[in-house]
Amino acid sequence: MSKHGQNIVRFRHEELNKGFFLHLPIITKIALVYILLLLCLFALSFISYTNYRKDKEKTTLAAVCQLNAQSLSKIDEHLQALSYTSKMILIDNDKTLEMLDSSNQDGRLTYVLQRELDHVIENIFTINPHIHSVFIFNLHGKSEYKIRADSLTRPFNPVDNSWFRDCIEGFGKPVFIDTFLLPNVAEQTTQPTYIFSVARGIVRVTSSEVVGVILLNSHLDWLKNIMHQMKSCAEHRVILINRNGKTIYDTVETNITKQLEDRYAVYLDAAVSDKQIENVEINGEKVLFSYSTSPLTGWKIISMIPTKALNENIARMGIRTTIITINISIVAFIVFFIISKQITEPIKKLVLLMKTVEKGNFDIELRINNRDELGELAKGFNQMIAKLKHLIHESYINKIRQKELELQMLQNQINPHFIYNTLESIHMMAEIKRDQDTSKMTRALGKLIRYSMSRRNDIVTVKEELAHLQQYILLQKIRFEDIFTIHMDIAPVILDNKMLKMLLQPLVENAIYHGLHNRENGGIITISGGLENNCILFKVTDNGIGMEEEKVIAINRCINGEEQITKCIALRNVNKRIKLHFGEKYGIYLSGKPHEGTEVSVKLPVT
Repeated sequence: MSKHGQNIVRFRHEELNKGFFLHLPIITKIALVYILLLLCLFALSFISYTNYRKDKEKTTLAAVCQLNAQSLSKIDEHLQALSYTSKMILIDNDKTLEMLDSSNQDGRLTYVLQRELDHVIENIFTINPHIHSVFIFNLHGKSEYKIRADSLTRPFNPVDNSWFRDCIEGFGKPVFIDTFLLPNVAEQTTQPTYIFSVARGIVRVTSSEVVGVILLNSHLDWLKNIMHQMKSCAEHRVILINRNGKTIYDTVETNITKQLEDRYAVYLDAAVSDKQIENVEINGEKVLFSYSTSPLTGWKIISMIPTKALNENIARMGIRTTIITINISIVAFIVFFIISKQITEPIKKLVLLMKTVEKGNFDIELRINNRDELGELAKGFNQMIAKLKHLIHESYINKIRQKELELQMLQNQINPHFIYNTLESIHMMAEIKRDQDTSKMTRALGKLIRYSMSRRNDIVTVKEELAHLQQYILLQKIRFEDIFTIHMDIAPVILDNKMLKMLLQPLVENAIYHGLHNRENGGIITISGGLENNCILFKVTDNGIGMEEEKVIAINRCINGEEQITKCIALRNVNKRIKLHFGEKYGIYLSGKPHEGTEVSVKLPVT
């Protein structure tokens, strides 16, 4: 095969491939598009799942860091609330503080002092519902206390504890105490009572001396709730430690009060308050590791999530998503099949009926009861067939009428020539008898008839329309003698402009027969024309009787076809001709007032 022949074969093959999809049935095209969309959906789901799995660790780590900061903020707010509450003993309790100071001399708390301290403790319990217990000590460690819903089996004396000494030396500054086991609590027979606390030295203002220590305890369950709310999965571990690495709380509760293990401590940086590390390997297991530090207490929250556990959740979610996607695809395919049949069947009917119409049979109807686009298509098809039948019939009738009209026009051509010849004869006889008025009138009437019955285009120049109007005015002046005068003020710039024939004469006639019909003399009609706002504006004004505002409104409505008034038929016809030929923005408008005359304005385009 020659090179030219090979090019022709290749071209035809490319054209066949291009037209292959176009020549397929609609239902096949929809099915192919559906399958393509389905494949795209699965591909997009797989790509999204892969990217989500990669980004999950970063987003989870960022969210955990935010939770770390929020939880530390809650803990700090709780400790500050305890600190503020501990100041209550200093408010309006001078007598109580004096008795507490006196108890430091012999180490005993009197009954009166105990009652006063009980009153202070009750107020504290009322203000802060999260307090587990309150102790008020003198400097010898003797105390008055209250434990919510419990009591001590033996007195608790913390004189030898470091925090007690820190309170006395701190001279009223709050001391934050991490988790410790409150001794001698009756409920500990079933479960140990771990608490964390705020304490401060009680300073007597009058002597500027520390006279005792107040201790406010919060149950470790409060911290437990905070920590467990942070967990994103069962394997998520959260640890709260103090400045020295001692565990205040651990979601693995056996480690509470123990020192943080070195395998975790190695990742803590004393110079950095917040840190997040991806894929830290601890004991051969990769974890997301992050921590935040409290600016108030120096305590740290450490969060560790095994990446394996995190990915297991994502994998389960991926499996569920795949199953749901497959189920949705099956349901969508069934729905697609049903809907596609509802679309293609009416189209097949339409194609068959269109082939019937091509053969010249218009006595058909497409019956589709749908209210959707197919229903509208069927309705439009039926209307089109009905209109075609009507147009064919109308065209046939119009051709018959046209032939009849042409015949009638041929017959009537004799009449105008007869009228012109007759008027010319009258004109010549008037000239012979020296009857100048009759001569002028017949000559003017002949020109008027010739102008109005002319078969050429209905469009004339302003100059031609004014010449016709002059003949009409001549006739009216001879008839009415000196009853009225007519003034014309036409701008020369518009004389060559195009306008419809026979527009101005009906307006002048209207002014003579309606505007001036009660005047015996002194009537004035002014005809003006010029350019205004890029339009041609004619005005026909008379000084007749005018009219009331209600009548002006009614006539204008009649002019625009909104009412029916006998006397405005000529004006309405003129307005209708203008709007049909030039558009709705053009036309005529009437105005006037009683005893001040009437004005008719005509607005035409510049052409």
